[in-house]
Amino acid sequence: MGTAKSLVCGLRVHDEQAMIEFYSRYMPCMYSYAYGRIRDEASAQDVVHNSVLAVVYSIGQLNDDEKFDAWLWAIVRHEVVAFLRTQQRVVSLSDLFAGESII
Repeated sequence: MGTAKSLVCGLRVHDEQAMIEFYSRYMPCMYSYAYGRIRDEASAQDVVHNSVLAVVYSIGQLNDDEKFDAWLWAIVRHEVVAFLRTQQRVVSLSDLFAGESII
């Protein structure tokens, strides 16, 4: 494959070689970035998975094939931020009622 343009063309038609190249080229960096921000292995894997799905389902929206890298990293950053936002909303009952008497 080689160039971003040929990779994007392959991803658009769900070419197996393009997916293999995509995974080998981007997965380690995507996981590294996600893990560095989240610090949880399983959650970082989930974020990467969601990012890959977003790439596959929205590749048709990419207007300039040469901007694939920037587009991809915008997706990964978005997925990390979305995950972190959901984690901020999760409050355990013990935290919610810490120090309060429930009668």
